[in-house]
Amino acid sequence: MVLADALAPAKHPMPVGCMFLKDYVLTVGFKDREGTLGQFSVDPEDPNKCAWQHTQPCGAPVCSVLVVEPFLFVGLDNGVIRVINTTNGNIQDLPEGHEGKQVTALCTYNSVLISAGARGAIASWQFDAATGQFSPLKLIKDPALIPGGVLRMQVYEHYLFAGLGNGNLQVYDFSADAVGRQEVKAHDEAISGLGVTQLGPITCCTDGYVRAWPPSQDPSQPVVAAVPGQQEPSGRPNNMSPCWDLVATRDAAGAEVALVIYEATTPKLWGIPVPGQTTDVRDGRLGRRGAIKGLHDARCACADRDAGMFAIGSKSGNVRIYMWLGGGQAPAEAYAGPAGMAAGAGY
Repeated sequence: MVLADALAPAKHPMPVGCMFLKDYVLTVGFKDREGTLGQFSVDPEDPNKCAWQHTQPCGAPVCSVLVVEPFLFVGLDNGVIRVINTTNGNIQDLPEGHEGKQVTALCTYNSVLISAGARGAIASWQFDAATGQFSPLKLIKDPALIPGGVLRMQVYEHYLFAGLGNGNLQVYDFSADAVGRQEVKAHDEAISGLGVTQLGPITCCTDGYVRAWPPSQDPSQPVVAAVPGQQEPSGRPNNMSPCWDLVATRDAAGAEVALVIYEATTPKLWGIPVPGQTTDVRDGRLGRRGAIKGLHDARCACADRDAGMFAIGSKSGNVRIYMWLGGGQAPAEAYAGPAGMAAGAGY
């Protein structure tokens, strides 16, 4: 089940960030000169019915997108965070915190907006959803201490996980005033994707490796295990493609899976192992769950865990939406893998 393309490559540049909003609305940011922001609505009863809602220039290329009702946060290439109130359409810019450098990642914890940039700083703002007011809190991390900048962030429970350009995975504890709790040398190159579930964080890297990190059983390592079950050697085998993005989500049966976006090859789905299992992808110990057919230029992805949907943006400017099928149903032609997994609903 493949839908007609609603994003023509000649009209739209490469998507660099996407996020589901509510009621099956997908927000996409594009890396063009004006940083176009667009939205689609999808009919949950018939994913072949979709509508392009609008586009909006943001004044600079989009680097990251986050939706936390009622706000849509857009991290821009010039260091500004644009805040769009989806209820009343009000727009405000938060210029402090990143000194004109790319805002590479956004997340929230309670009523605190957290932003990270290519300069390396992790900044935070207190916000009031009722009034729309934002006030700077503090720099969680000094940029001088983060070589290569922060590329990915995600909050899980009271922990903030940050994937760095030097391959390290950092963990901060919001229950202890955002104190740094742990730092693990996760990869030899930049962490390009990060997802966190109750089974622990899973990371991917520009060197082509994907690693799952089970919760720590060692009191000296307070959050995650220091190694992902089996240490991998340095260097990249010739048959491995760089990873560009990763999304952790659930399948139709509720099992945790990771959607990984690779350079010049099809996106793949991996089953996330339960703690205690070895987790080296080279040995197939992350369960292989199939690949997405027909996509060889994917660049970014997002997922709606509750709605059973995920979206993939490609370098050509197209976006495709996939929906998990119930057990026993044959997969659509856009998906290659076991039956009862995912149906392609691309547009």
